[in-house]
Amino acid sequence: MLAGILFGRAMPRFWLATTLAGVISALAAAVSVLAGGGEWEWRGGFPVGGEPLHLRMDAISAFFLVLLCVIGGAGAVYGREYWSDAEHPRSARAGRAWWSVLVVSLGAILLVSNGLHFLMAWELFSISAYFLITLDRSRPEVRSAGWLYLGCSHAAVLALFAFFTLLAVRTGSWDLGPMREHKELAPLFWLALFGFGMKAGIFPLHIWLPSAHANSPSHVSAILSGVTLKVGIYGLVRFSGWLPLPAGAGWVVAALGVISSVLGVAFALGQHDLKRLLAYHSVENIGIILIGLGFALVAVQQGNPA
Repeated sequence: MLAGILFGRAMPRFWLATTLAGVISALAAAVSVLAGGGEWEWRGGFPVGGEPLHLRMDAISAFFLVLLCVIGGAGAVYGREYWSDAEHPRSARAGRAWWSVLVVSLGAILLVSNGLHFLMAWELFSISAYFLITLDRSRPEVRSAGWLYLGCSHAAVLALFAFFTLLAVRTGSWDLGPMREHKELAPLFWLALFGFGMKAGIFPLHIWLPSAHANSPSHVSAILSGVTLKVGIYGLVRFSGWLPLPAGAGWVVAALGVISSVLGVAFALGQHDLKRLLAYHSVENIGIILIGLGFALVAVQQGNPA
């Protein structure tokens, strides 16, 4: 994947080959973890940003990694011809590099087990998605959609920065893992809900989503809807499992899911642009996921997770 980032601008076939090699390798690793039912963990001996590198893949991260690999690979194959050098000589080259950066940063989000590194990968993911959304930046509506996305993304980043910083202050380490015994961490869930919910497109934090979908190239819309929204769900699933939950958290998540699913359909019915219609249906689908997650959290808090 790194070779594709470095040389993909001038070598589209090489970029496609390295991208497919990368996603197929990651897919094989994720499937092996899912099939074996175990957990893969690795600690590096060199620091990144002053913190030692710590990677972890369990069933949750492997499940989302499969999703990333399938759509990341399929989108690369489609985008190679759809957004070609012949039709888009200025933006196609940059688009290939930013696609690889997006896939790498999303993979890092799913694998890093350090709060500081999570923030670095999240910021890189937000910036690369902005450049992909604005590939056709000669149109004013595309630039406007890009700025709205970037503003909302950094509102989410600020919430997550506060979340991980307070987590590190109260635990004494940036390292991530199960912390359910630290009851004082429960209020931090609300910061995570805002930060990850903004990226997931929960109503009413979805304001960036319709314009970003409507003005993105089709393969970018696909990875936005199919993966980046679900990375917000990954954050909620991951940290609601690792941290204690405040009272009523499950009911709040379920209520947001009901609101998102009902209003997502209602707004979709009024759309005449196909991509904008699909964007509102993405809000609806996220709502359905949140209903399931919310009632799962209720069950966990009541001592009946099964």
